Amino acid sequence: MTSERKKLRKMLFLLLLAGSVFFTACCGAAESCPLLGDWAFNHEPTVSVLTVREDGTAVWNGAAYTWEDDGAFLTLRSGEEEAVTLRYLAEEGRVLLFLPASYTRTAKDRDDEIFGAWIQDGSYGSSFVFEKSMQFMEDGTFVGAFEVDAEAGTFTLRYQPRIFSDTTCYFVQDGDHMTVEYPWTIVEKQDGESAE
Repeated sequence: MTSERKKLRKMLFLLLLAGSVFFTACCGAAESCPLLGDWAFNHEPTVSVLTVREDGTAVWNGAAYTWEDDGAFLTLRSGEEEAVTLRYLAEEGRVLLFLPASYTRTAKDRDDEIFGAWIQDGSYGSSFVFEKSMQFMEDGTFVGAFEVDAEAGTFTLRYQPRIFSDTTCYFVQDGDHMTVEYPWTIVEKQDGESAE
């Protein structure tokens, strides 16, 4: 066998090996992603909000994407647009999808900590008030105690009366601006509307 032919065979072997490793990695990621399927919020189980397919495509809020999963974050990409990154937690038979929202502090008594009144940017108008007494009010209605884990970047809301279970949110604060990732329970979509 000529050396040219040996080089060609070696190159072909390496290409096949690389292709099989890539194919296995891609398929393995799809098979291990707990978000494969069509998902809805538990309070609207017939309205699809997220569809994740084995072929690497996804639909989020009606828009088409490709997806990547690392076991904690689902990253959605669409052409040149900025990627959408969604934190999720799949445990104990439920899936939580953490939706990010931006807030601006509006209270006059400001400091570097989380305390004060925060209003969600945009049209939705959600709000939090965090008191130095470690009490909170959400959306002007729900109250309780809260605790902050600065190392983990979370705060936990303990509603009183216990109409909701304790809710842990991720947050990043930059002065009077804060991004909060609030957890929403998602369920497999029942018959009804599609995300597409």
